[in-house]
Amino acid sequence: MHGIAERTPTGGTRARTRRDRSASRSGRFAARGRLLRRILAVAAIAAFSATAGVVANPVAAVAADYPTWDELQAAKANTASAAKAVEQIKGLIAQLADNVEATRAEAEKRADELFVAQQEYDDAVRVADEIQSQADAAAAEAAEAEQNAGQIAAQLYRTGGTDLGVNLMLEAGDATAADEFLAKLGSMDKLVERTSGIYRQANEKSNAAQSLADQAEVARGERERLRIAAEEALAAAQAAQAAAEAALAESEAKKIELDQQLKFLQDTEAKTAAAYEEGERKRKEEEERRRREAAAAAAAAAAAAAAGG
Repeated sequence: MHGIAERTPTGGTRARTRRDRSASRSGRFAARGRLLRRILAVAAIAAFSATAGVVANPVAAVAADYPTWDELQAAKANTASAAKAVEQIKGLIAQLADNVEATRAEAEKRADELFVAQQEYDDAVRVADEIQSQADAAAAEAAEAEQNAGQIAAQLYRTGGTDLGVNLMLEAGDATAADEFLAKLGSMDKLVERTSGIYRQANEKSNAAQSLADQAEVARGERERLRIAAEEALAAAQAAQAAAEAALAESEAKKIELDQQLKFLQDTEAKTAAAYEEGERKRKEEEERRRREAAAAAAAAAAAAAAGG
């Protein structure tokens, strides 16, 4: 009995010792597992943080390579300003084109007026020359009549003159001679009267012709004044037309330049918009990738924490 009693406690003690040692080892293993899981969770979080930091820089770098929203709006504003300038110069060109047409019509009108004025001046010169020729002929006729009258008067003077009374007394006794002498005097008187009438008519004709010639000369001078005025008006109209055409040509050249600038800015805006959209697409893709990585890291951390609990 004694021997059995002594062995029994000893065996139970050994059994408890083995269980205690096993439990101790299990506790140490569990603690080590929890510590390992915590280390892994911390490492995962640290890895995510490091990854997020590394990823953030490429996003900034990618964003820097693409235009910003403000740059896109600036490109649109530049295009809008250029388009407005093009529309403005289109309106200006329309006005200048109308001005060119108006000045061209005015120049044509002035040219027609000058043509008429030149014709009227030429007609006035022709009429004045014709009337002057008539006046010269009338003056020559009057001069000839005056000369004839003078010659007749001289002849009359030589035939009778101061001896008229003496001849009458000498021929008083001869009735026939006296009659012939008186008849001769009558004929000479009629000749003088007729010659004087011719001279008077010629002189009147000459005066009338000269008056017409003077009037024709005045008319020619007036036509010359109108012709010169028409020439000056035509020159002014042509100068205005030339200035209008020059302004139109300059504006059309400027429009070509503005059209080219507008096309360039439209192309720039399109490229800027495309680049901006591409940058936005990549930014969203990068954000989505980061979100998935963050979600995966958070899930891993949660799983590690749950396993450790």
